[in-house]
Amino acid sequence: MSIKLFTIGYGKKPLDLFCTIIQGNGIRKIIDTRQNPNFIGSGEYRASKLRPIVEEKLGIEYQQIKEFAPTSKIRRNFRQTSDWTGYVQEYTLLLRSRPIPEIFDQITADCNRICLLCAEATPEECHRRLVAEYLKSVRPDLEIIHL
Repeated sequence: MSIKLFTIGYGKKPLDLFCTIIQGNGIRKIIDTRQNPNFIGSGEYRASKLRPIVEEKLGIEYQQIKEFAPTSKIRRNFRQTSDWTGYVQEYTLLLRSRPIPEIFDQITADCNRICLLCAEATPEECHRRLVAEYLKSVRPDLEIIHL
């Protein structure tokens, strides 16, 4: 079974547009990769608000996978230094230390259209892109699509 791994950030997207994009791409499972998915500043994208919309209104499975999130220390270092290269190095080491391929195998055991979710509007300087690229390095047949 060929697996398509989508990524999306909700930044600067109204919820209606987010839902339209998810539905229009046939996403069957959303993986929330945020470290603090219920952060009050996330507004309508707080996990407690988003999960019912995704599951009940869209009929899409929603999971939070904390192992895909960067640590507070890595995020804090980046906020203080804006050193993207350093962030990538630290976060990649973290990914390699976690059972990411095994978790991904569990996620995709029954689904081949997965979407990684986080806050950043674009994937360029976002950990969801780094997770996707890491997964592609261990699963070369994976197709990555940034929404």
